Amino acid sequence: MTVEATAPVPAAGAARRSRQRADVTWVAVAVCLAIAALSLLLPSVPTQDSWAWIIWGRQTLHLALDTMGGSSWKPLPVLFTTPFAIFGGAAPALWLLVARAGGLLAVFFAYRVAARLAGPIAGLVAAGGVAALDWLRYLGHGNIEPLSTALALAAIDRHLAGRRAQALVLVFLAALGRPEMAPFFALYALLVWLTKPERRVLVVALVVAVPVLWLGGDWWGSGDPFHGSGKASGFAARAKYRAKIAHQGKLKRKPAVQPGVGTTLHSGANLLLLPVGVAALAGVALAARRRRRDVLALAAGAAALTAIVAGMVAFGYGGSPRFLFPAAAVTCVLAGIAVGWALSWAGGGWRWLAVAALLAAVTLPFAVDRARLFRSRAHEISLRAKLQNHLNQAVDRAGGRKRILALGHPKVNGTMGHALAWKLDVKMEAVGVDKLPWVIFHGPQNTVAPGRPPTVRSRWHPKLLAKVADWRVYYVARIPRGDRGRPRPRRR
Repeated sequence: MTVEATAPVPAAGAARRSRQRADVTWVAVAVCLAIAALSLLLPSVPTQDSWAWIIWGRQTLHLALDTMGGSSWKPLPVLFTTPFAIFGGAAPALWLLVARAGGLLAVFFAYRVAARLAGPIAGLVAAGGVAALDWLRYLGHGNIEPLSTALALAAIDRHLAGRRAQALVLVFLAALGRPEMAPFFALYALLVWLTKPERRVLVVALVVAVPVLWLGGDWWGSGDPFHGSGKASGFAARAKYRAKIAHQGKLKRKPAVQPGVGTTLHSGANLLLLPVGVAALAGVALAARRRRRDVLALAAGAAALTAIVAGMVAFGYGGSPRFLFPAAAVTCVLAGIAVGWALSWAGGGWRWLAVAALLAAVTLPFAVDRARLFRSRAHEISLRAKLQNHLNQAVDRAGGRKRILALGHPKVNGTMGHALAWKLDVKMEAVGVDKLPWVIFHGPQNTVAPGRPPTVRSRWHPKLLAKVADWRVYYVARIPRGDRGRPRPRRR
């Protein structure tokens, strides 16, 4: 009788702990959203890719999606920006809120995963490593990668908790944000199919949804389901062309670094503090010695994602370091585990303090350098916000949307094209059309707007419509016949 009475207690205790963890998760989500909301009081504007998703959300809401302009199609952000479009001018701020909260949640889930595997100290180190990633400008401008990183880490956390259906949904969402996550979703879907027969309907639904949302959205918006992939795969060719014209002296600014496997790996490594990378390698070695398959699986996943991103460069894709944020975050988890194990090995007392002090002393100079970099990134975010706010004011002083579109075709520095398209409520490809008459927004060329502004020549007799800070808005009705500066039609 006694055994029967006490047998359910462990299960009840596990259920209670599970509920407590769920409560903590929701509190963390609320706190991250609150901090992200407060961050909007600072200079806050989207950048090119983010503007594209916000514009697509507005177009989707009105059943008029057009993905011919802008960046490559991504389903995940549009799942947010479509309902956000209901709120009109607040949509950009709402997207920044979600994207920044996602980055903060990545820090939280890095703690959770490392703490599950090696204790609270490991969790704190992992969280600190993720917080110190070189991703401040991506958080500031609402890029998708920090949110995808949070989803990937949350999926790992749910898997470790034995909640495989929840983990599957989370890695599904991560795969909608970054195509490199799709192979991991496919493998995990297979695992759930084999181990959880009662979840097979969910597996089928999500597996079908991935290609439908990735290809279907682009098919609707451009008429070609592979339009976004083709655009992304042309990155290397565009970079090669820019390098060529720079060599010929036709490009005044220094071209971007040519994409390559080595460049991608080097840039990805620079996302991390050096001691974090070294500690992660030590963590992998210790995990192999201890035969910790769970930790080795994390390392294998990070290595596989890095190989996928680097390998795609050979097919013309950009290989941007931001694509490696999930791998970098898992590397921080591995570093946290290594530190947790090292401190556990040291025991208590003075030896624990000595090891902790040594690790802190080694990390401090790198942390100081990263703090300086963050200050520079913050300046860039502020400069971008200032530039874009002045552009918005220039639109208003020039007469607003109706007058500008009635006068002619808007042109602007390519870096600001998507922002102007949002302000004027036009398709992204409608900005920069080489067809007279023009309304030219001539702004400064600097680090956050590196492209050259549209040409304005005095013999075109431009009419000044507005002036705001460094922005000038000109109306050009015609240019002299045979003028060298006359633009040629764009190739379609």
